[in-house]
Amino acid sequence: MMNDIKQFTQHILQRKEKELLKQLSEHQVSENNRFEKEHDMYVSKKDKAMQEIDAKETLAYSIEEQKIINHKRNMILKAKQEALLSLFEEAENVMANWSSTHYQQFFDSVIQTLDSTKQYRLSLGERVAHDFVLPDFIKKSDETIKNAYGFVLESEGIVYNYLSHQLLSDLKQDYVGQLATLLDDKK
Repeated sequence: MMNDIKQFTQHILQRKEKELLKQLSEHQVSENNRFEKEHDMYVSKKDKAMQEIDAKETLAYSIEEQKIINHKRNMILKAKQEALLSLFEEAENVMANWSSTHYQQFFDSVIQTLDSTKQYRLSLGERVAHDFVLPDFIKKSDETIKNAYGFVLESEGIVYNYLSHQLLSDLKQDYVGQLATLLDDKK
């Protein structure tokens, strides 16, 4: 009977050992699966965080790059504007220093465009120190235009403004785009 008890005890121990080994194996598989799942989640979070960092860095770089491009464009535009303003200031100085002959030529070219069957009144800018040879259909006004170079003709309520600052202002509006293009071409 002792033998039977011993065998029975061994059998129970073997069975318990098998159960424990099976439980241990199942627990190891479960732990391995849990570890792999947590590892995959960690890798996924790490990858996502790296992508977010890359996206933020790319965005920050793009913003800085755009700031540099905008600053460069603004500096180029400012230089162009200064060059254009300088050009128009120089033109006004040149017109202000025209000789009597030059003023007369300019005046004559304007007169050729007028309808000689109408009467015109001529007002000179006070900075014009030249007397023009006038045709019969133009009468000179005694009034002068303060601080101005050039002249104004008036007929039937229509004013023809040939003051240098007005002519240049009109040219600025008409030709600034073309002048800016010319400046671009000279780069």
